[in-house]
Amino acid sequence: MRSLIDVGPDRLYEALPEPVRALARRGTFRRYTRNTILANEGEPGDSLFIVVVGRVKLYSNDAAGHEITY
Repeated sequence: MRSLIDVGPDRLYEALPEPVRALARRGTFRRYTRNTILANEGEPGDSLFIVVVGRVKLYSNDAAGHEITY
């Protein structure tokens, strides 16, 4: 039995609301391994990420260096 990740973008997009699906189809479908850093704080943003399967951790560090998870 194949997992959702193995079926490809068209099948995954079916679960998205139509406005999000239309936006997602204009982009590039990508898979990332665990712990991949997609963006760093302070960098200019030039991309939009739509997470179809999986989770993303958003975090920053405070002045003392402690991690703050959003």
